[in-house]
Amino acid sequence: MVTICHPRIGAASACGWTSASFKRIASRSRVKALEAQVEQLSRSQVRNPLYGNYDSIPTSKGTTSAEAGSLVLTGASDANRDSWLALDDVNSPPYFTLFDCVLSYNAMISLFDCFSEGYLVHCPFLGQVTSFGQLEKESKLLLWTIAMLGARYHLTYHDQYLAIQAAHFRLYGHKLCEAVEHPLDLQALLLLCTWPAAVDSQWKDPSWMLIGAAISCARQMGLDKPKDEVFFGTRRANNQLGRFPPRLLQLTWLRCFALDVQMSLWHGNLPTLAAARYYRAVTDFCRDPSIPKDYALQMELHVRTSRFLLQIDESLVPPQLAWTVATTFAQDLADLKRDHAQDWTPEVDLVADTAQMYICMASHVQIESRHTDGMDNITAAYAKELIQLAVSPAIQCTEYMWELYSQRASQCPSFRKDSTPLPGCPKHHSRTLFYAATVLLQYLDSEKIMRHPRLHAVRNAFQKAHLMFNSCPLSREHVNAGRSLDVAGRAIGRHQGHLKSNVTTRMGASSMYNLTWLSGLLRGRDSDEDYGLPPRVMQQDGQSVAELTNSINMSIDPLVIPTTQLSQWNDWDASSIAMPADELGFPFGIWDEALYQDWLNTSATFGIEDWNAAYPSGSAG
Repeated sequence: MVTICHPRIGAASACGWTSASFKRIASRSRVKALEAQVEQLSRSQVRNPLYGNYDSIPTSKGTTSAEAGSLVLTGASDANRDSWLALDDVNSPPYFTLFDCVLSYNAMISLFDCFSEGYLVHCPFLGQVTSFGQLEKESKLLLWTIAMLGARYHLTYHDQYLAIQAAHFRLYGHKLCEAVEHPLDLQALLLLCTWPAAVDSQWKDPSWMLIGAAISCARQMGLDKPKDEVFFGTRRANNQLGRFPPRLLQLTWLRCFALDVQMSLWHGNLPTLAAARYYRAVTDFCRDPSIPKDYALQMELHVRTSRFLLQIDESLVPPQLAWTVATTFAQDLADLKRDHAQDWTPEVDLVADTAQMYICMASHVQIESRHTDGMDNITAAYAKELIQLAVSPAIQCTEYMWELYSQRASQCPSFRKDSTPLPGCPKHHSRTLFYAATVLLQYLDSEKIMRHPRLHAVRNAFQKAHLMFNSCPLSREHVNAGRSLDVAGRAIGRHQGHLKSNVTTRMGASSMYNLTWLSGLLRGRDSDEDYGLPPRVMQQDGQSVAELTNSINMSIDPLVIPTTQLSQWNDWDASSIAMPADELGFPFGIWDEALYQDWLNTSATFGIEDWNAAYPSGSAG
């Protein structure tokens, strides 16, 4: 009989036509077998016209041929995307089954195509796929994770997403009940951290828990070590790291580190990998010339962010020191951008802007938490400068997201319209957008001079963020985030509500938590037992901290503003304050008080039940 070998991922395997019974095969069977091979090879050749793209990727001296076949993050062209899915498994099964879920071979190709179209550019750690059958044998979890992500917003297969998700949850649960030893299973966990399933509220998002498991798996595998040392009896042969391209293993560890920092910023915790040995591993890996330079810059930014968070957490932070830490960090970013201007891409800029926002607001929260009974003019000046220092990166983050939002149809044509404002982008992009809107509201809440030129740019940026969150009714997470911004923004705009410091222990993320508090209180959720109450720490005079920690309206004498000249790194320019389209409709474009007239009347006639119906619980997830 005819024997056709399945090639391993990233390596070729010769087909065996040497069976002794080959000549006794019936001619009709032989013709059908040959026709099947020709059809499969033709389909692969049409889909993958360029097999030599990876030869031009710079590699280190120790790079293997399999390593040279991996995908580069920077400038992933259509040809590179096609080369990632270079199928040549001529006798692959016609169907793939996972519990009660069944997908045809062609459906699997469509889902992988959708994944490569929107998600792949953010996954440099994934190796080339040449055989679905072999990938399923190596890691069923990775195969079905990619299929599930591809189906989530797919134009044709979105109706099968829930079935795939249900089967995937069972597989995922079984996998986490045992030790994760295979690097491809670890990569599947990283995909789930980057694009978690939709939840009703951010508090139900298990990404923070899953990244902890992924980091533990990576450390146990030794991905952060300079070489692979196998202890006797600890791993089966098919789990040996030597079977996998070193470059992909390095990129897998770098993704663990990046997700750790991103998740820590969002939730307001210190990164798990905030230690010198892990910084050194990241730095050593990024010296490899095969790592894209822009990706190495992102890792450098994550390392610096982690170091500064550690410095803020370990210091007593008097007002001047907190201000100095934030301005020093901003200057470091400016120096890094100047030294690497040729490799500074928009995604690197996004990482830098996000880090600057969080560091500035973390320093601001440190000052605020130590002056709950009020600030003197000098302390208030430092606090205000920190907010102002966070505004420019917040505007730039919003403008970059707006560009991605404007290009979504052309960049991801296989995605359903109105399913997500940022198709293919990691969830961290949406989190960053929500946090940028929080910083903008914090600035609006602290400003009294409502005709300052920068206020116009701030309101325009907030308007765009609000529009993006409300542009996709199919995504409840984004809609809930937009409603939180809507309620808090209108209240602050009419001076009917202010941000209070109910949360001060979550570093820069405290501002985001306080915004969701304000939105919830305005909706009457303070009486809901499921929502929770502000912390009440009684003082000697009987007043609680919650009653004392109102937002700080900082009207400052210019003479007491810190004299040190702030860096103007990445400051907003004329392009960032351009007015959006007139039909956007939210009252933060041209500031018009008349747009708020119905707000008080409407809120007065609404009862708690009406508010809850109009704005169900939940926030940016």
